[in-house]
Amino acid sequence: MNKDAFQEMIDAERELTKSPPPIGVTPAFIWKEKRVRELLEASQRYVGYNHAKVCEWLQEALDILQADE
Repeated sequence: MNKDAFQEMIDAERELTKSPPPIGVTPAFIWKEKRVRELLEASQRYVGYNHAKVCEWLQEALDILQADE
């Protein structure tokens, strides 16, 4: 076996045993969308119970949505 063929075998083995890259971070548009959805759902549940908290959550949702414009 010549040196080039041996090197090709080693390279092929390395390619087969490569592990996937580590998990990165959730894209901003995904967590922002999820956060806005959670804020709106929580606001619906809290209507009539805690007006101040509902206003706070709706303001946060509005801030997120306006920041993306």
